[in-house]
Amino acid sequence: MTQPYLTPRTPYETSGQVPNTIFTEGLVSFRGTWLLYYGASDTVVALATYRP
Repeated sequence: MTQPYLTPRTPYETSGQVPNTIFTEGLVSFRGTWLLYYGASDTVVALATYRP
């Protein structure tokens, strides 16, 4: 990809132990929806969803 598909924007992604950092952990297809589990600022685990 030429552009990132996920960038830090929310406070829990832009502040924490390692600010402005997100990293993907797992991608799952479930009932027609893509679920992307990711870590944010090395502090929390979050979930992004995409329904095509």
